[in-house]
Amino acid sequence: MFTFPSVIASASIDVDITTLIMGLLFLLLYVVLLPVIINPYLRTRKAREEGVEGAREEAKDSEARAESTILEYEEQIRMARREAQEVRESLKSQGVAEQRDIIAEARTEIGGKLAQERDRIAGEVEAARAQLDERARSLSQVMVEKILPATH
Repeated sequence: MFTFPSVIASASIDVDITTLIMGLLFLLLYVVLLPVIINPYLRTRKAREEGVEGAREEAKDSEARAESTILEYEEQIRMARREAQEVRESLKSQGVAEQRDIIAEARTEIGGKLAQERDRIAGEVEAARAQLDERARSLSQVMVEKILPATH
């Protein structure tokens, strides 16, 4: 181990009046500077820390309020979407029911018109057959008269 014998031997402290005066000056400076500089500094630092801590708590509260508001809005949006889906399904059901009613009414109307048209066509067919039968008889009469000379 390396030592400094000359430094250790000369490091002896002499306590005399200057040491006492320096101690009194230190105490005097401490007493004067404590209320003038040190205490205001400490108060300012404490106030700043309290302000920062208060701001942090306020930020946490604001964040919590914002989060709860977001959750409320999301729930309201979910409810609105659910209601919109129910309304959509209801309208769709109503539309399908109305469509069925309209189709049934149209089928009934078309069925009635179709029956009328069938009856009308059947009447026309009967009239045409009767007319054809009449023409066929008259043509056959003419043919018979032309083929067989009159025997009167």
